[in-house]
Amino acid sequence: MWSIFRVIITKARTIFIRSDLLIDLYLSSTGLSEWDFREKLLYFEQKIIISMRTFFQSILGSCLGVMMAFLVIFLILFGIGASMFSGRDAKPSAKANTVLHLKLEQDLPELTNNTQPIGFDQFTDKGKILSVHDYAELIQRAGSDKNIKGIYLNTGTSPLSQTKRAVLEKALTKFKESGKFIYAYSEYYTGGTYHLASIADKIGIFPSGGVDLRGVAAIVPHFKDLSDRIGIEFETYFAGKFKSATEPFRLNHMSEENKLQTRSYLNSLYGNILKDISSNRNIDSAQLVRLVDDFLARNADSALEHGLVDMIAYEDEIKDQIREAIGLEQDEKINFLSIEDYYKSDPLKRNLSEKNKIAVLYAEGQIHDGTEQYGTISGDSYVKAIQKIRQDRNVKAVVLRVDSPGGSALASEKIWRELRLLQEDGIPVVASMGTYAASGGYYIASGAEYITAEPTTITGSIGVFLMLPKINKMMNEKIGIHFDTVSTNEMGAAFTPFFPSTPKEQTILQEQADQIYEIFLDRVAQARHMTLDEVNEIAQGRVWTGEQALKINLVDELGGLEQTIKKAAQLAGISEYRTVDYPQLKDPLIKMIENIFGDEFTAKMQMLNSGPMDLWKNQLTEELKSIRQPQARMPVDIIWE
Repeated sequence: MWSIFRVIITKARTIFIRSDLLIDLYLSSTGLSEWDFREKLLYFEQKIIISMRTFFQSILGSCLGVMMAFLVIFLILFGIGASMFSGRDAKPSAKANTVLHLKLEQDLPELTNNTQPIGFDQFTDKGKILSVHDYAELIQRAGSDKNIKGIYLNTGTSPLSQTKRAVLEKALTKFKESGKFIYAYSEYYTGGTYHLASIADKIGIFPSGGVDLRGVAAIVPHFKDLSDRIGIEFETYFAGKFKSATEPFRLNHMSEENKLQTRSYLNSLYGNILKDISSNRNIDSAQLVRLVDDFLARNADSALEHGLVDMIAYEDEIKDQIREAIGLEQDEKINFLSIEDYYKSDPLKRNLSEKNKIAVLYAEGQIHDGTEQYGTISGDSYVKAIQKIRQDRNVKAVVLRVDSPGGSALASEKIWRELRLLQEDGIPVVASMGTYAASGGYYIASGAEYITAEPTTITGSIGVFLMLPKINKMMNEKIGIHFDTVSTNEMGAAFTPFFPSTPKEQTILQEQADQIYEIFLDRVAQARHMTLDEVNEIAQGRVWTGEQALKINLVDELGGLEQTIKKAAQLAGISEYRTVDYPQLKDPLIKMIENIFGDEFTAKMQMLNSGPMDLWKNQLTEELKSIRQPQARMPVDIIWE
């Protein structure tokens, strides 16, 4: 049945992507713009999904119902195909004298497509969201592509983390080694985007632009006064004097311990930024510090004067520079090719004939106990993924790529256990840390026998907390609702948000946090071959950078994902292999069909149809449910650079 279904899907996509004439006739007859047309399709998508569930449930019991279901799905695909304007153009290709256009407008996931697609774009090539590693591989490939002459880098105000910028910078450095140019241009550079742009041979800036290079800061919101005013008290229980995740709910300021650890890791991150810019731009480090301290690059003229940029220009003027670099006349068109189109012209491939596999398991986002979602780590889903890896006898090693600030201690323990079982079966497991591998992120990394980190990885935070919200004051004094209870036992109504916790309840909750902290310490001690006291000395919930973590034995080596994969191959004793990415994300169309028939459909539709206050209440309820369980999470920090 599913094979027939997939054939229908494939044929429908082929037919409808090419429906140019139909699209043009419709637009010309209605007077709609392509943008208006797409908006209408997005509106009807939700209407169709809502009506389909009732329709299917009433008739799918018969053979006729099955046929009708396929017909309706086929008609939906017709609408989807009509919105696929990408099919109206010829397949992109890298022709002679092509310049790769690297435009960074959004964050890039660690795993391809591991973020929520939007609307009908999820069924088109536009829906494929390349990972930061895809970008790096394509950039390196362009270095040996004879048709690619250079890179035009538009950084914009990209939110890429410092660690992800390092991944791209390594690839750009290798590209430059091929002798090709990189020109960067932006109307305005943030500290982070300038950090990446500094690798370019020539940096241009808009005449009224500037470089916002003034250091790095962490901004932490605190909610204690707010919660007091509305009558909600958060009882907090934590293990580790540096475990600051609960501070926003129990204090109105950062503790001295939190300021100490934050200042320490920010200085480490800042030092790497200064080192890179100083090297890339050949600026004396002391001079660069002065530029940052006095905020001297705040406008284009000053940035040019102090050597941070090479030219003040409008974009057409820097394009003239690119024409000159590739030998074109001033009136000749530059063949720019976006990195997404470069991928479409020749997608990245793996050598499927190679039998030996290294599984790369991407653990990206918050760790939670709920159902599988894009960009998060569901404990149960990852257990299934690891078990599937273990059953594949061609998998010779596993690389766990962690980019997580932590989350559920329960889910972290489940994943840790499965990683240990892999090793018991003789499969080496190596962890590679990305932007974050903190708290629960470090917990699961400790399930590996070898750990690598980027210098700018945020890791450690080995500690545990839980919070129990108490709403009795708000209900009693603000709203006028009072609760009473009758219980068969002393603890029958314990741990609820409706009554203050008794001293006995508070003792139990603190013991629970301490117990899980002891387990966490034990897991790290096993992995790092340290005593519990040695781990406790560097744990306490304290946050470290990868560079600092190397010095205190929390990691074995500094390096990126590619280097870690080679280490895994070495431990497995293999020289020839191919990599396979996990978790294996479902096709967006299959996921949509599952949503139509799934049990969670009604709840999701209710949320979609809710007003802003209802959505806020639903989100708050889910948060309150999660924080009542033991958590191993990063503090609430907003890094500003």
